[in-house]
Amino acid sequence: LVREVLDLIENERSQSANGTRLAPWTHGTFDALYESLDTPPEVHRNTGEQSNTSVRVGQQFMLKAIRQFEPAPHPETEVGRHLADDPGPTARLVGSLSLDSGDTAGPIIVAHEYTWSRQEGWDLVVSSCLRFLDEFGIDEPPVLAPRPPLDAARDALRAEIAPGASTPPALDLAPPKYGEHIALLGKATGELHRVLAEGRGDPAFEPEPLAARDLDATATRIRRRLRDARGWLRGVAGGDDPRNAGMAQAILDAEGRVGDWLRDVRAAAGTVDKIRIHGDYHLGQVLDVDGRFVIIDFGGEVGLPIEERRKKASVFADVAGMLRSFSYAGLTARASRLLSLPEGETPFERLSTWVSWWEERATLTFLAAYLEEASGASFLPGPDDDGQRLLDLYLLDKALHELQYEMEYRPEWAFIPLEGLAAITARLGAST
Repeated sequence: LVREVLDLIENERSQSANGTRLAPWTHGTFDALYESLDTPPEVHRNTGEQSNTSVRVGQQFMLKAIRQFEPAPHPETEVGRHLADDPGPTARLVGSLSLDSGDTAGPIIVAHEYTWSRQEGWDLVVSSCLRFLDEFGIDEPPVLAPRPPLDAARDALRAEIAPGASTPPALDLAPPKYGEHIALLGKATGELHRVLAEGRGDPAFEPEPLAARDLDATATRIRRRLRDARGWLRGVAGGDDPRNAGMAQAILDAEGRVGDWLRDVRAAAGTVDKIRIHGDYHLGQVLDVDGRFVIIDFGGEVGLPIEERRKKASVFADVAGMLRSFSYAGLTARASRLLSLPEGETPFERLSTWVSWWEERATLTFLAAYLEEASGASFLPGPDDDGQRLLDLYLLDKALHELQYEMEYRPEWAFIPLEGLAAITARLGAST
């Protein structure tokens, strides 16, 4: 079946039945890759949590079957075609198969050039954090002095480029070996946003000013998610776990201050451009490939309507997704170490502080590399603009989305966005 699908795409001959046409499309290296396939080709189905079905075909192709067909332009193929000649840090799209009824069309099969990788970014970062905890977790942690991360990253960059300056301490992940891959990921993310911001004459990709209505829509969604979470938060606040109860109560207490803060986000309108973004960006969407990262899966968040997934947005939505993924990675590493250590050997609070320290440094490292790579781009705020407010807006939105998901599907994981929300709302409360 896989070979027949590739044959259909390679022949580039449309087939019609009952008013619907199978429309193949190829680009670039597809023909050469197709000709180099074994007969029969080795086919390996990807396992894991996926919204679509993916198979590796030999060492040539990664085929994805779109399970939920929608007769509309799909972001996976739309972005892939836009970047086909200059894919930047992404996997190159080389073919697709669409259903076309004449009035509407949408892909059912997507073919990318196969990219060998050691592991996903998730596995790399979790294992790195585990090694970090093994090396430092038994020591007394440093005193945390959290700062707004974007402001701190900007300061770190200024220190780094000052005459005679060495690498700023903010970027040292004690030792730097724990931060090198994080910096590479920040650079790759900046490269991604740069190539996505190149309109190349296509209105669907031309940057546009981030408008007040865009910010209002995000603020409205945050208010709704906070209201929806109230009952659950009250239950946790009255529960038996004092740590979780304290965080839940702090979030409830901060709701009014957060509402006041949200009223001011419109001030950021017009200071940056919105562009096409990844839309579902986290450590599971990047591959570790010989010391660089390749970014995959541009279908957007599957639970959203396809038109919503195609909308332009602030790059900080992607940035916030990756920073929240660091939080998941750090707390997953903490849980793993607590399970493997003899009871009482390393106090929970000590390990938690080290994880918070690691996450803070990972965040600064990522942001500094990202800002350096994307410096001067129209989608980034200028030095006098309040970029931190934009980042916090999307961090808050993302953490609330995570909480909503975990409450419904994985309640045992809900403590992760709970911790993130407590930290974000505390920072917002301090800034109002």
